[in-house]
Amino acid sequence: MKRFFCVLAALVLMVSSMTVWTASAAVNDQFPFKQGDSGEQVTTLLKRLYTLQYLNTYQIKSGKFTSEATDAVKKFQRKNGLEETGIVNQADWDVLFSDQAINAYDIVWNDTNNYKATDKYTLIGDDQFCAGQDGNVILIILDTYSNSFLDAVLREDPEYAEGLEDFTYYDNYCSTYMGTYPSMAHLLTGYEYSNEVTIGQWFHDAWTSDSCQYFFGKLKEYGYDSYFYSVAPVNCGIKSESMAYFSNQIENSTYEGTYVKAKVSENFATYVQNGVTAVEGKRFIIQHLKGMHDPYKVGTTGNVKSSAKMEDSMRGWLVITKAYLEQLKLAGVYDNSTIIITADHGTKNSGNLQPIFLIKEAGKTGTKLERTNAPVTHCELQATILKNIGVPDDELPGKTIYDFEEDEERERTFYLNHRNSKYGRLPQYNGRGEGTHNIWLAFTYTGDGSDLRKQYLRGKSFEVRMNQSFN
Repeated sequence: MKRFFCVLAALVLMVSSMTVWTASAAVNDQFPFKQGDSGEQVTTLLKRLYTLQYLNTYQIKSGKFTSEATDAVKKFQRKNGLEETGIVNQADWDVLFSDQAINAYDIVWNDTNNYKATDKYTLIGDDQFCAGQDGNVILIILDTYSNSFLDAVLREDPEYAEGLEDFTYYDNYCSTYMGTYPSMAHLLTGYEYSNEVTIGQWFHDAWTSDSCQYFFGKLKEYGYDSYFYSVAPVNCGIKSESMAYFSNQIENSTYEGTYVKAKVSENFATYVQNGVTAVEGKRFIIQHLKGMHDPYKVGTTGNVKSSAKMEDSMRGWLVITKAYLEQLKLAGVYDNSTIIITADHGTKNSGNLQPIFLIKEAGKTGTKLERTNAPVTHCELQATILKNIGVPDDELPGKTIYDFEEDEERERTFYLNHRNSKYGRLPQYNGRGEGTHNIWLAFTYTGDGSDLRKQYLRGKSFEVRMNQSFN
């Protein structure tokens, strides 16, 4: 009997100890707070982390200190100069609930974050209408032109295809991102967008990336000098790191005379009529033109018009582009040029999100505009260009547009800049106030532009938070 009571007492003590331990682990309203805790104070903690944008709404509903909360606490501690433990003590709590607490997406402005156009270097337009006698890659980028625009024009007025007989039209092309930022920098550098850094830092990382250096390095190795003429160089992240790749860069302090600015807006139509000059060597030429941005200022014939209809500008920019092609022919440099006509992005107007993409390889001739629905993206641009200048397949940085077949299914994701009112406004990267956007809406699709449009109109997407707004 005595032994029975001893065993019973031991069991009671064991259960009591377990009960105390379980209560201590599950409910904690005293410091420190750590993963596995819950309670009123933990709920208050989670709500504060949400307010400061370290946690999403769904992560605070459980009221438990989860692994996601641990990561959020670490990010808060790192951002606020505290020891990064993932455990909240009194000192962490005091900072968290102070007016000095730094929001997850607050920006400390400096020259890297506030990525302004440099005042040391300039890209000039002296040789904008020159092309190499020995070969060219000419990249014509309209700043906004949806493939649905081109489809509408060719359907209503088939004669607009005249002058494009040597081209192949990829009518299922994805730009990956909406907006000149980050699309242009991604297109030219091959560097994917990251929301882990500020816009200025991402521009720097993109233009100094291995992919960018390899691409422009290969062009140089194969004898091509690069020239960049842009309607929005700041939106492309053009600064000293990027200007170094381009032969039309000059240093302001050493340049005498008046700059010749690039003709990249509506006036391109006027200046292209003056002709193209053939010069020695090979060139990689980027003509980044205004395109279909509202307000529309190009008429049906490519003429400058103060107030034009969208339908007129759709046709006008085709006329302007074909006029440039005609001048290349007259200069004798068309046949030996690989020419790509594309856009940095489509338009949110009615969900016409896919841009145009047409290509004529050097030496190619045809009798009519060819079409393919092969599912290609901006991500294949670098490798496609390098393949066309003769770089062997085993030295290409990735797949080309030629690696995808007609009617092939391919999963692609498109990111659309957007503002969600449940999140706070973010600062503009130029430091001039609050920005327009605070999230990316990501649409993953396997079909063509109509499938992407349906997802957009139905709102079928997932969110990716921004840490800064471009505009």
